[in-house]
Amino acid sequence: MKSADDILKKITKLIVEKRLEGASKEFFAHFEKDLIGYITKKLGWDKDEAYNILHDAYILIQEKVLNNELALITGLTVFQTCKYIGANKFRKTLTERGKLNKYMQEEKLNFISDFKEQTGFGFEPDESIIGSRKEKALRAFSLLKDQCQKMLIMKFVEGYNHQLIAHTIPGISGERSSITILSRCVKKWREFFNII
Repeated sequence: MKSADDILKKITKLIVEKRLEGASKEFFAHFEKDLIGYITKKLGWDKDEAYNILHDAYILIQEKVLNNELALITGLTVFQTCKYIGANKFRKTLTERGKLNKYMQEEKLNFISDFKEQTGFGFEPDESIIGSRKEKALRAFSLLKDQCQKMLIMKFVEGYNHQLIAHTIPGISGERSSITILSRCVKKWREFFNII
C-alpha cells in the first residue's frame, strides 16, 4: 500500500502534466474522508461546508502547482490550506457579501442581471437558480487574489474608472494596465466559477 506522501507526489506529477481530472480523482479518492473529518471535527464546520472548503483548498493547491508556486504537495500543505480557507471563509465571504448586498440595496439593482451585464456571465434570471449561482459566484470570488477582488469591487461595485483604479492600487502603471489586469481577473473568476 502506498504512503500518503507517495500518493501526493503522484498527484503533484499529474497536475504538472496537466492531467487535472486524474489528479482530482486521486486526491479525493485517497484523502476526502480524512480531510472532511478534520474539517468537521477540528475546524468545526458542518459536512456541506466541509466539502466546499476541501474543494476550494484543492483548487488553490492545484493553482499553486500549475503556477510553479508549489513544487510538491505535502500533507502539511493540504491541512494548512484547509485551515486557511476555513479560518478566512467567514471573514472574506461576509465582507464581500456585505459590500455586494449594500450595493444591491443602495442601487436597487438585481445582482444577477448586473453581474451578467458587467462580466458577460450567462446567468438566466430564473429565481430558482439565482441563489445557488450567487453562492457559487461568491465562492469563486473568494478564491481570487486580494488585488483581483479589490479591482472587481472598485470597477463593478463602486464604479471606479480604470484611471482611478490605476492611481489607487499600487503596481498598476496606468489605464491600459488596469484594463488588462481586470480582464485577467474576470477570466480567472470565470475559471474558478466553472471549476466549483
